[in-house]
Amino acid sequence: MAAAPNQTPSNHHAQQHRCPSGDSVGQGEHASHRNHLTPIHQASRQEKGKPTDKVSSAGNESRYRLPAFVPRSGTLLLQPATIVNTVFMPNPPPARKSKLTRLFAILLLLGVVLITFGISGPDEAAFRAFDESVDRWQTNPEFRAVAIDYCIGGSRAMMTRPFLIPAKSTIMTLRSAPGLPKKYAVNATSALHYQNFSRGPLSAYLHLCSEQDVPDMIGIIEAAGRKPRRTPDDLRQVLDGFHMDFPVAHDAGAMASVEDLLADTDAGKTFAIRTNIGPMLLAPIAQIAADLHVPANPKDMSADEQRAVLDRLDRYLKSHDQELWRTRQVSDLCGGVWAQVYGPPYRAVVAPLLIAKEVCRWVLVGGLVIAIFGVARRRSTTIIDKLLTRETS
Repeated sequence: MAAAPNQTPSNHHAQQHRCPSGDSVGQGEHASHRNHLTPIHQASRQEKGKPTDKVSSAGNESRYRLPAFVPRSGTLLLQPATIVNTVFMPNPPPARKSKLTRLFAILLLLGVVLITFGISGPDEAAFRAFDESVDRWQTNPEFRAVAIDYCIGGSRAMMTRPFLIPAKSTIMTLRSAPGLPKKYAVNATSALHYQNFSRGPLSAYLHLCSEQDVPDMIGIIEAAGRKPRRTPDDLRQVLDGFHMDFPVAHDAGAMASVEDLLADTDAGKTFAIRTNIGPMLLAPIAQIAADLHVPANPKDMSADEQRAVLDRLDRYLKSHDQELWRTRQVSDLCGGVWAQVYGPPYRAVVAPLLIAKEVCRWVLVGGLVIAIFGVARRRSTTIIDKLLTRETS
């Protein structure tokens, strides 16, 4: 037998792995080696020069997306952005999840825009003024002044149209919700109350004067007024005469308000008018309106005209009808207590709305800043990628 040619191990290893086009390796060995290639490797050999978005690791598809380009030379060129995406960005979520995420983002954006622009500047100012007034009424209230303030601020708030919906309709809808406690739910006079308050401050005041407990409070005030030396307990008894669903203020300012009323009206003297005075005010209002050359009926007046008449009503009554003026002071005391007590539930609706608008305003501004930054960053990254690609090629 002839001796085998003298070969080094390295030459032998090289011959065993030569390509079939000019090597000594048999077709069977090459076919066996090709059969052990994964489908990914086979597709890569068959489609050299074509883009691919999958790579293999130990015969398995990678968990990461790797956009690449394999030229005919077999060199794998990766752009910088591709490397970052490969290392840090896993495969995108399923199409359904992506659509739901996009839909949620769109709805969130629409909600932010709606809340931000759905409340106009004047409406927001009216809500804020009312919110601040309610907070002020809870400490040392001068009840008669609170009654007037409530009619002015409450009517302004009720004339607003947040989200193009009248405020009175929104309040009625909220108070008509099933399951609300009785003290929050609508009653027989709720619709008329909001209707009058939405017409202007004078209409609001007339309605407030028509729904107070003046007949019940007159006797209590007369009893306190007849005491020669009134004590804090006497003043507190007047405030205890109001039976409300929420606490009535009893601090020093509240009791001073009662003391001033007793002194101003000479409460020890019997009141000639002992009923609610709403209808009785129409004749004096008509006279004041004639002097101002405005309509006599408050329903036909503008909000500014109603405010002008209301500002002159107290002085007119004091000089033209002393007894009506005296009973009006009691009515205003009752109306101020009513406003102090029932203001906070309305504030519970207004305050969250103002907070939501403020938050959405900042979210919208922040979103715009992030979007602008993202667009600028994307453009700068594209420019850098193009420059690096040119240098690589």
